[in-house]
Amino acid sequence: MKTKKILSLLVVLSVIAQMFGLLPVVNAAGDIPSEVAVVDVSSLKDSYVTAGAFTNNGMVDVAAEMTTGYIVPKTVTAGTAPSYNAELKRYEGNFASTGSVNYYRLPFDSAVRRDQISKSNKFTNGGYTIESYFKIQNAAGANNGIFDAAFGGGFGFETTEAGNLAVYSRKNGAYIKNGSATIALLPDTYYHIVATITPTQVLVYCNGELKETVTTTEGDLYWPSNTKAPYGAVFGGNYSSTDGKLSGRMDGNIVFGNVYNKPLSAEEVTATYGDIVQRKTLTKVEELNTALTNIATQQATDFSEELEKLNIEGWSLMNNVGLTDAKINTYLAKVQGYTKKDFAFPLV
Repeated sequence: MKTKKILSLLVVLSVIAQMFGLLPVVNAAGDIPSEVAVVDVSSLKDSYVTAGAFTNNGMVDVAAEMTTGYIVPKTVTAGTAPSYNAELKRYEGNFASTGSVNYYRLPFDSAVRRDQISKSNKFTNGGYTIESYFKIQNAAGANNGIFDAAFGGGFGFETTEAGNLAVYSRKNGAYIKNGSATIALLPDTYYHIVATITPTQVLVYCNGELKETVTTTEGDLYWPSNTKAPYGAVFGGNYSSTDGKLSGRMDGNIVFGNVYNKPLSAEEVTATYGDIVQRKTLTKVEELNTALTNIATQQATDFSEELEKLNIEGWSLMNNVGLTDAKINTYLAKVQGYTKKDFAFPLV
């Protein structure tokens, strides 16, 4: 009887640890590998070079939020606005291969950003990582850009005509491409894809699991030299740095796309996918979303610095890793404490 009680207690403690991001959850069944190091997913944002996520009216660069406020990258011809996905408990971008052009570009205009990955043809931290969480409807029959900066140099996630994932990384003047049938992209299915690139290897993970290892010749990241338009990583297509046009437009949804200044470890990749799964179990995200919607309405007449700080802090919670119900409750208490006579309605 005592053994059963002890086991029950351990299970409860494990669940609590998962809720607060202390243990990774790696799949929908809640399975946790027996030999996985504990990773604080909240600290991974410190390694962002650039990181795109969505709000109720556009896209933000999460990597810039704490220093310059949210940067809304270039949007070409307004298309379908981002929407809130109640199942994922996140905002996502909506993309179409026809009709109005709707894409977002995360900038690499600054040499400071590029130098975090590669400087003087040498990897700054031994490599880098690209990551995206998306669903694509038209994977087969065309080469579509998903999270892509591979026109003339750089890196990207695309699809092959067979409907499989292709990971590009340009080194030594040539593209390294996985492009095999290892990861077939099915319609109406969300995928968390991570590629870590080092001088001699490309490791491709799908939903927390290593799926492919590509051995490459020694080399570092090659950036395009001809840039008619500002260079950047594009959501929803392949952005040409030579003519500024978009090709390979996708049908589907993208939740986020991140570039890290180091190759993530297998444990860190597992933890990032665990964070996606754990987000679905939270009970307070809808309240956070309601508060942010109400704050946006209030800001039409209330231009106070304090309210703007609450707005930035709220979107930071919504779009960063390591979100918990406890963090949301702490934030909602701050919002509740912000009072003003002429509020049209409570913020929470």
